[in-house]
Amino acid sequence: LKGIKCREVAIKVKIADIVVCAGDPTIFEQDLHRVLTTFNNWKKPVLIFHGNHESEAQLKKACKKYKNLDFFHGEERIIKGVRFLGWGGGGFAQHDVELDHALKKWKRNDDIPCVLVTHAPPYGTLLDDMGYSVGCKTVNKAIEKLKPQYAVSGHIHETEGVRDVLGETEILNPGPDGRLLKL
Repeated sequence: LKGIKCREVAIKVKIADIVVCAGDPTIFEQDLHRVLTTFNNWKKPVLIFHGNHESEAQLKKACKKYKNLDFFHGEERIIKGVRFLGWGGGGFAQHDVELDHALKKWKRNDDIPCVLVTHAPPYGTLLDDMGYSVGCKTVNKAIEKLKPQYAVSGHIHETEGVRDVLGETEILNPGPDGRLLKL
């Protein structure tokens, strides 16, 4: 986090009630604690999980050292009346068997706004377009089942900042600059 981008992110964080990281907060865990310290110093709840650049175990363990960081891979959190569902890791498979298992316990709830956060983007969308689709069809299945207001993903660095729609769900890859979402 350097220079102008750092100031832009800081402004967004100041306005935000909660910060969500869709994986890959580091490049193969370089400066992991410096990055996590920065996130923690924002003094906002930060929901975070691993991407394909971090190990699940290492990031989960590291997050326990920080008051404001909440590792939420495979978990559901309700914060300020919004439901967040998190699924990290991977990003290279069209089908995710473990996410399929998580979908058995995650139920659709139309009474509360929902944000699905995955590292892998949904398949066949602008978020996974590398000249061919590199996304995950299981993420599509999750969006179809849960009908979240937003589905946020990371992983594909070339599609940072891209938005699309899948059914009634707005899908986006906020990239390192982040995006403010109103719920």
